[in-house]
Amino acid sequence: MNTFVEYDDLNMPYIVLPGRPIQPVTNTLERFKLWWKCSGCAHGRQHFRRLTSNAVRDISSVRCLICLCCESSADAQGVAMPCSNEQKFMQIVWGLGLDGDYTHRVAAPFWKYPLDFYNHAQDFYIQIDGVSHRKGMHKTSAAKVQYRDFKQMRMMEHGRDTIVRVHDADLQNPSVVHEALIIAKAHGGIVLTPSYVNCEVEIRGFKEKYVDALERVLPCDVMTRCYNNISLFQTM
Repeated sequence: MNTFVEYDDLNMPYIVLPGRPIQPVTNTLERFKLWWKCSGCAHGRQHFRRLTSNAVRDISSVRCLICLCCESSADAQGVAMPCSNEQKFMQIVWGLGLDGDYTHRVAAPFWKYPLDFYNHAQDFYIQIDGVSHRKGMHKTSAAKVQYRDFKQMRMMEHGRDTIVRVHDADLQNPSVVHEALIIAKAHGGIVLTPSYVNCEVEIRGFKEKYVDALERVLPCDVMTRCYNNISLFQTM
């Protein structure tokens, strides 16, 4: 993790590497994503963002959204806040004391869209699936959204990446979310929170159970296990 980003008197970012001159962060680095310390973190906490230098205009560009969502005294006026489901997840990991391990909105190397969260301590991703993943979003039908989600998971399993998909109904039970995160850390693979057991999807005109459809589209060497209705798909 790049912890060498600092700010000058004008709040412009620069990088300090041991034994090297100060290097201003300019648009010449825009192809590379750097780890930035968030600004405005609550006392005793530190969060990070992973962004290109082009996305960081000044220190306000790395304002800590986790602390804004979870710290009762934080002033979020004028700040574009995450959706309510993402805020609920932030509040869960904050309550568990695990928030420092998580980064909000990270572009994964295997996927062209950003994922909701990344655990940089244990190297796995989290996607919070709200109603738009079941009924469609941004003028995209539900079937196409679900097909895209399955394609993403197939690519992740091919690369042995790990993701926890959290059904929004399970955000009401922090202990269930915590158990899913523990399973991801211990086993890797694709982890689905319990509400997916009874969830249906429509893929190419056919409706079936979410877990059955996912098992069908993943490689044949994927093993399925269940822990207290938390589903784990893992390459053997």
